[in-house]
Amino acid sequence: MSKSNSEARHSQKQFQTEEVIQGWLVFYLSKLLLVNHSEINIHLPFEYYGITSLEALRLTYAIEVWLGRRLSLELVYEYPTVKVLAQHLAKEVECVC
Repeated sequence: MSKSNSEARHSQKQFQTEEVIQGWLVFYLSKLLLVNHSEINIHLPFEYYGITSLEALRLTYAIEVWLGRRLSLELVYEYPTVKVLAQHLAKEVECVC
């Protein structure tokens, strides 16, 4: 028996902890910047890595697709590090579930 779309989304969100989100963000940034994931410091602002406004929008869109919900276009500016962005998104996921 297969799960409904709603059940599948709910069970997926259960695994989107702060650590999982943080890992996803580090992976995304390392691919974008063409660096090893160990070179991404989660406490440094995205600005430090030279993330442009277009790249910030693309990051926000990628997160939207991954999480399956709409996010503020200002997300990366409101939560300017991997650490604080992951914390924020993890709290939002808890609220949605």
